[in-house]
Amino acid sequence: MNGRTLSDLVSDELVKLGLEAEGWVKGKQRSTSWCPRQSGFGTRCYAGGRKVYIVQAKMQGRLRPVTLCDVRLVTITRARAIARRVLLRAQVGESPA
Repeated sequence: MNGRTLSDLVSDELVKLGLEAEGWVKGKQRSTSWCPRQSGFGTRCYAGGRKVYIVQAKMQGRLRPVTLCDVRLVTITRARAIARRVLLRAQVGESPA
């Protein structure tokens, strides 16, 4: 499983909630705050003011961060639930292909 399939897992979970997955924003300065309550889940803040929830999983020996969605779309409780499901699916090696 690689970063692309992790993105697909996130997209699947968001579609189940009736949301659209957002793509990566490249070339921006950013800072990440990791959630102390859930490993692999955090909030990323960009210099332009955009804030997104992210999930990060270790796959094939590499850490793969993936954007879940903008913080305005879902509450942090719901984002944690999405991240938990994505991380569980990634741990068992599920591939959406």
